Amino acid sequence: MDLEQTCQPERRPGPRLAAGRDASVTVVEATARLRSRVEERVEADGALREPCRSRVLESALVLALMRRLMDFSGSRERVTRYLWLRCKSPDPLERSLALVGSGAGPAPEGEDFRTLILEQVPSYVAPRRRLVLDAVAVILGGHTGRSPETAAATAAATASATVPSSAADPAGSAPSGVLHPWARVQSVASAVIVRSTQDGPVEISADDLVVLRATQDGSGRVWEGHLLAHVLALHALARLPGNDHLVRRGLTAMLPLQRADGGFPFVSDIDTWCTAIGGLALAVAGASTSLLHQVAGHLVSEQKQCGGWSITNGTRLTDTDDTSVALEFLQALDPGRYKHEIDAGLGRLRALRGPDGGFPTYVAGGPSEACMTAAAVNAFAPAGRGDARLLEEARRFLAASQHRDGYFEPGWSNSRLHVLYRARMAAGPGASGLAMAARIRQLVADTQNPDGGWSREPGHTSDAISTSYALLALGRQATGSPPQRAGARWLCERQDADGGFDSPPDMVGPRPFTYHVPLLTDICVLRALGHLTRSPARNLADPPAQDLADRHAGRRRSVPAQHRNDRAPGEGQPGSPELCLVDRPRGHVRGPRGLRPAVDLSVRPPVRSAAALPGQSFRMPVLAHQLPRALHADSERLMAETGAWAHEHLGFAYDGDHDRVEHNVDGTLLVALSIPHAGYDLALVCSKLMNHLIGIENSLVDRGALGGSSFATRGVFSRLMSDLVGWQDGATPLTAEFRWLRRRMPRPAWERFVACMEDFAYGFTTELEQWREEEYTGYEDYLHQRRSSLGVRWLFGFAEAQNPALPLAEETFRRPEMKALHDTAVDGYTLINDLVSYRREAAMGDTMNLVHHLRESEGLTTGGAMNRLCTLIDATEAHFLYLREQIMDHDARRPSPVPAPDPEPRGDPYKEKAVENPEGLRGYLDTVGHIMTSNLWWATLSNRYEHGGLQWDGTCPGTMTLHTDRTEFVPDPS
Repeated sequence: MDLEQTCQPERRPGPRLAAGRDASVTVVEATARLRSRVEERVEADGALREPCRSRVLESALVLALMRRLMDFSGSRERVTRYLWLRCKSPDPLERSLALVGSGAGPAPEGEDFRTLILEQVPSYVAPRRRLVLDAVAVILGGHTGRSPETAAATAAATASATVPSSAADPAGSAPSGVLHPWARVQSVASAVIVRSTQDGPVEISADDLVVLRATQDGSGRVWEGHLLAHVLALHALARLPGNDHLVRRGLTAMLPLQRADGGFPFVSDIDTWCTAIGGLALAVAGASTSLLHQVAGHLVSEQKQCGGWSITNGTRLTDTDDTSVALEFLQALDPGRYKHEIDAGLGRLRALRGPDGGFPTYVAGGPSEACMTAAAVNAFAPAGRGDARLLEEARRFLAASQHRDGYFEPGWSNSRLHVLYRARMAAGPGASGLAMAARIRQLVADTQNPDGGWSREPGHTSDAISTSYALLALGRQATGSPPQRAGARWLCERQDADGGFDSPPDMVGPRPFTYHVPLLTDICVLRALGHLTRSPARNLADPPAQDLADRHAGRRRSVPAQHRNDRAPGEGQPGSPELCLVDRPRGHVRGPRGLRPAVDLSVRPPVRSAAALPGQSFRMPVLAHQLPRALHADSERLMAETGAWAHEHLGFAYDGDHDRVEHNVDGTLLVALSIPHAGYDLALVCSKLMNHLIGIENSLVDRGALGGSSFATRGVFSRLMSDLVGWQDGATPLTAEFRWLRRRMPRPAWERFVACMEDFAYGFTTELEQWREEEYTGYEDYLHQRRSSLGVRWLFGFAEAQNPALPLAEETFRRPEMKALHDTAVDGYTLINDLVSYRREAAMGDTMNLVHHLRESEGLTTGGAMNRLCTLIDATEAHFLYLREQIMDHDARRPSPVPAPDPEPRGDPYKEKAVENPEGLRGYLDTVGHIMTSNLWWATLSNRYEHGGLQWDGTCPGTMTLHTDRTEFVPDPS
């Protein structure tokens, strides 16, 4: 499962930018801000990612399955609460489903969800959609029989759905009749569900049963990342005998995708689509070619063997839309460099083309659609290679598809303007194409709202996505037509101070159900604004013309790591490097010392530091990095499973606020960096314990959500330690995990682990009771005090537990070099922690940081103190390596002892075999090294210290600037 399972909190509209400025300046400035915001979302591998938000339909179906199984109480309560909150939704369809699905009551008269849906679906999918709707009604308890219409739909759909040759692989590319694999699974499942209302056993063919069972392959993942198809298949299997284990396993696989609000999404994500359309938007907005090639590199890696692209990496079913947009982007960027991928993609599209010249969404033989045909034309048009007839026939189909009112059949958007802008771009130079484009421009101009924006349907409220589609449909004009100028002004006046935009979602799937990926709003608007501000003659290979944009944005152009641009400062926040404390309350939630697992979680106003912060830019050096970086191979799976466990068990620590639970789950990545070579089960236990400890400190030790009580903290740790050693099983949600550890670890290793946990608990409670009143006199004293309270030493127990079949000799741990190595590793972790966390802690008045101490005690500037820490980090790492080699050299020189026979065998499974183990010792010491450096790499992945991760990781020198709300780093030119 992908890291999409750690869902980001819903973005709220921020303060708007000031209106009333010159329109041309405003558009350029708004484009620069938005471009920077989208650039910052490009990850190191070139992808643009964001999870899909919760949706009522899937949430109601999952809740019904949980109730049927009478299990999963914690998740069941959360999804029930999610549906209750949607019972008053202003959207009639969402309100109807939420009322029926939650059991809160029947839908109001005239709001039957089946009627509402069938009124909005294209005619060619209506019979199949009626079958699915009747199945949903059966599941939610609103339908108990079949009408003649339903019976006919059931027979027709299942006749198309069953093809024995491909039944064992429902996600394969071979079509089943004219149904694509997702529709095939939904149709088979819906037919079974509807038949279950009849008397007697449910009839199902062997091939259909194989189709359903093949969706539950034991991978622990949701089939194709498609929750709707997955949960419908489970409901069907639940009505057939002998499938209980598959149903329970399939439902468990969905739990990691439960969002922070308690609901479930339509699909896990659509990251490939976001990356393709985002790359196109960044290109037209003038992003650097190096960044664009980074995006293109990710798309190339996601191309399927057939030549097409799918909505996300975990999905095998390719589609015309993703394939066309990816090809459009690659051809615009560098058709020579990506020739192989472009040829393969165009070949895939040719295989999908229908006899009418149009293109379907998924499989050859499916109904041609205007929107997909326009997308394909825009992919073939730049190629200029023997496709003239294909383009002519496709454009002819497109022109014939235009209705008398100028619109087209709805595509995969609920905005009528979506197909319009794509059709206008695909219109072509012929007479029919020019006529079609003219009708589109006139229609768009006529439907503009009085406020200057556009809406998804005439007469509705203007929104950012529809307005962007309209601006694209109007085309690029030298001076901008009055509708364009008014539309651009409408957008600019509604830009948030952070550069982003908010809009109701427009993506639908299956039609007409809307689903929401907020990143797409910014991408859509960026494409429209870039379309307006960029010269049509400029080629992507030319340098980006950004000087004017950067001047208007009030910032100096810079190119941080991974070619990302600096974020433009918000309104009233000039691009000064000044770091100043602010008076507005900010949450201050710290995790186990050094983890800092939460961001602005609303418990304590800042304490203003007595010392003035310097606030200047300064140079940062390269670190030695003699120890390697490694990430656990199953880190994504760890994130998913730990996240589901945390939502189920750790709500107590956050007063039931599951958004805050979600914020802290990426502490799992710290574990993945600390013990990267551990077995999965051991890493999972470690991740759960890490999240449990984070929850304890957030709620108690840090005077957080539950008040900060030393008595409560001692009580919590008393229960934790009792459960750990087996004296009070059931006192924590980790009982089974602790029992597994006790049985796995040799006795001496277990005792060392318990001692580390005791030391950790003591450090926690002592720090709370003294609460920063204890002074430290110098560098050594500071490090000594942090060795107990820092949440690191207990991880050494997991390092030792990695290979229980090769236990380490007790004598090894009694050696002074080993004790010194452990202390050195903790010191190194402390130094890194204080370096990467200083900006956030300083902004909140937190002075327990070595940077602050060096400034106060030695009169260093902030830059001087940060550079001193870098020197200390390198020296500490070198000392660790020296100690590691001393330990290994000592053991290499020692003869291997022959263990004496046990005179009184006791059958003790924990009895240690006192033999030297060079292989196990080297593995242990290497893992301690990973633990020491893990916080630096974690800071670059996590949002704990910096949104999007810290850009400096010590691999290249450059300039760092500390702001109150962010750190900027500009690497030196190569």
